[in-house]
Amino acid sequence: MKGYNEIVVGLDIGSSKVRAVAGSLTEEGYIKIEGFEEESFTLMDSGVFNGQIVNVPNCTRLIDSVLQTLADRCNSDIDTININISGTAVSTQEHQGVVTASGENITIQSQDVDKLIQHIQMSFQVKEGHVIVHTLPLDFRVNNTPAENPVGRVGVQLSGNYQVVTHSRSELETLNSTIQRINSKVEDLRMVRPLRIDMMVLGSMAEAFSLLTPSDRRNGVAVAHMGQDLTEITVFYRGGLRFRSVLPIAGRTITNDLAEAFKIQPEEAEKLKVVYSLLLSLGELQTEGELVVDGVDGLPPKRVSVKQIQEVVEVRLLELAYLVSKELEKSDFKDMLNHGLVLSGGTSNMYRILPVFEEVLGKAFLVRKADPLRFVKTDVNDVSLRNIKNATAIGLMLASLQPFDQRFPDNRTLLSPQRSREVSAVVKK
Repeated sequence: MKGYNEIVVGLDIGSSKVRAVAGSLTEEGYIKIEGFEEESFTLMDSGVFNGQIVNVPNCTRLIDSVLQTLADRCNSDIDTININISGTAVSTQEHQGVVTASGENITIQSQDVDKLIQHIQMSFQVKEGHVIVHTLPLDFRVNNTPAENPVGRVGVQLSGNYQVVTHSRSELETLNSTIQRINSKVEDLRMVRPLRIDMMVLGSMAEAFSLLTPSDRRNGVAVAHMGQDLTEITVFYRGGLRFRSVLPIAGRTITNDLAEAFKIQPEEAEKLKVVYSLLLSLGELQTEGELVVDGVDGLPPKRVSVKQIQEVVEVRLLELAYLVSKELEKSDFKDMLNHGLVLSGGTSNMYRILPVFEEVLGKAFLVRKADPLRFVKTDVNDVSLRNIKNATAIGLMLASLQPFDQRFPDNRTLLSPQRSREVSAVVKK
């Protein structure tokens, strides 16, 4: 874990924006956000699709600009970052292992848990072209008796069930190549070197840092991250990540629907979607009103009724809610989610999305949007920082400053596998 007042930067590379959050752990023991910056891709020149970098120059340019502005605002050097991984290149699979306690111990020690993690990583059959990025504990048993925290328990045999997260090697190499094209942001130009990745974190794990309490993860909670290209559903129960799936439907799908329905360009449809949702949520637009879409290439502007927009948007939101509900049923944990479903990602800002999900999941099922700043303090005077779309970047920053699992105070045990030679070769290549 990082020391007091040491700056940590979380960099969230999304399909529509690049966001960076800088923070530190104060000597008083709280986490403070030092700065925040974001820039957008154009719809035509996006550097990321389905969670993967598809245009290295565009992505490099935007990341470099965001980090330089952030370093200037924070008056701080930036030479390492925590970065997110997500999308269809990520796979999860449960794996079990058993070890015998070291030496003459009659109680389980922390080194025995380390040995179990090493055994899990070495015995797991990684599919061709993938590498392990996370080894996440689910359940432990000591002498075949369930043990939530095995350290200190009397016994000589330790077994455990882990969620092993792997990622495409080629995609990681592309990510690393992109980051290495960017110079560190340092005041002393003699110290300039390529930017380095300190920690890679699954996007849904990063959001768990910023949005979920230990009680959420223990009592059962799901997170549906609805981004631009994909919707990623993650289920936590009894402290562990129990289920993950990805749907090829999200914000861009709604944009495309609006473009087709009203015969307008995708860029204009994206603006229409954002303005419609924002003005209705602020009470500055009535459903009986109209919005004007600017004409392009000499064409006249179009007037579109808000009611028509709402019909197009809500049909797609209903479909999305039904698909998420089906995934929760597939997980076999839907009836155990006492803390409900948390909506995140930019699409969760859509007007009336909560009522739509409540209609599908039922009033008894808790649906909510959590506050991404609930675990931090900030002097940054920017109301947009509280937007749910920033949860991933804030969580990436928190990954170096607070423990995710109290059984493992150092998150590197979870987020940086001890069988790390393959991953290190990719990250530091």
